[in-house]
Amino acid sequence: MGTPTSSTQLPFLFINSFSILFIGMGLMPVLPLYAVDFGASTSVIGLYLSVIYISISTSTMLTGWLATKVGRKRLFVTAGIVSIPALYLMGQAIELWQLVVLTAVVWFCGGIGVALINVFTGLYASMENRGKWFSLIALNSPLGALTGGLLVGRLVDWQGYPLMFTVLCFIWASWPVLAYLKLDDRLESETAPAMVKASPPPSLSSKIPLLLLLSAIFLSMMTINVGRLGLPLSMSSLEYTPGEVTTAMAFGGLVTLPFAYFLGVLSDRLGRKNVLTLGYMMAALGVLALIVSSQAWHFALAASMLLIAMTVSGSVASAFATDLLSREVLVRVLPWFSAVGFLAGIVGFAGSGFIIERLGMTGLFVGTAVLSLLAVALIWPLRCERQLAAAFEAAWSCDISFRTPLVPVAVSADGAALPAEETMELPNTQ
Repeated sequence: MGTPTSSTQLPFLFINSFSILFIGMGLMPVLPLYAVDFGASTSVIGLYLSVIYISISTSTMLTGWLATKVGRKRLFVTAGIVSIPALYLMGQAIELWQLVVLTAVVWFCGGIGVALINVFTGLYASMENRGKWFSLIALNSPLGALTGGLLVGRLVDWQGYPLMFTVLCFIWASWPVLAYLKLDDRLESETAPAMVKASPPPSLSSKIPLLLLLSAIFLSMMTINVGRLGLPLSMSSLEYTPGEVTTAMAFGGLVTLPFAYFLGVLSDRLGRKNVLTLGYMMAALGVLALIVSSQAWHFALAASMLLIAMTVSGSVASAFATDLLSREVLVRVLPWFSAVGFLAGIVGFAGSGFIIERLGMTGLFVGTAVLSLLAVALIWPLRCERQLAAAFEAAWSCDISFRTPLVPVAVSADGAALPAEETMELPNTQ
């Protein structure tokens, strides 16, 4: 049997991703409201959500190491199975600490699932269609917000939280079942005639472009996560019900669906950096829109901009990283790109509650909009993709002046230098 390809595996990866993000995107707007039922203050709600993101950040960073120990598919299926009881018990919690612990378990396992889906997509997708494949997977964020938002809020309004969590368990269970039956993790190893020549560890200066990209992701996701927390709290202060809150998010998901796909495809043609810049600008506009929002359609518009920004940032940044790194490095490193966004959630959620209590919503939203604009400034100097790869694969390098890409040194198996025409061609997505 031949090696699995993107055309055969993508539908299964898409469904797995949907089952995870249906739960995550559907639950996120109502978790602050659920915590209020336990008597949580605004600052405590912020800490609760930051604990969730500590959990998902930890799992994302551990995914590469765990996958090498137990295998990618086995880890993927196990994470889905382990989290089902925790998701059910979230609806049975009687103390806030129980809800926090159970939510952390669900998000820990979900983080492993999302990270491995990104890895599988990166391994199966060809470079010329990579933006397209990542965009298709990223469609699940707005699709999950649309369908999950419509279902979750209405179940809560109808029968309360216990029934809602029970229903979500059945949807979540499709992830490990489908992965066990259909996911094929047999990738043929690539045997290239030329290998990249070993070289000393990369210098600090060669890591600067990578740090710029990671910092930009961090700042933009700070803006997005603050907006995701501020939206339900703002609507709750105006006495909107959980169903109305999730409906606003669902509308945002509907608007985001076409953007999520076509912006990723455009990144294949126009360059990752240009589309990332657009996403960061949308994040700033989204939080600023919350300042003047009072009607349901105002919040739906803000939710749309935030979801577009989050979807573009996730899919295009992952495609960018996959352009840069070899398969061996990709499996280890790609989850860390996702983890940067989750780390932004930790800081953003933990600080938002306290800032709201001291400076108010307006001060928080203005400050985080500035962070997203700073993210644009950080990625703008990046001219050469291999500047970023040099931080992981030292033989690939680029002039730190952001102008001139250097050709890597290639050698044959016996250590002899190969002619220039036999060296690898550098991609250009600028």
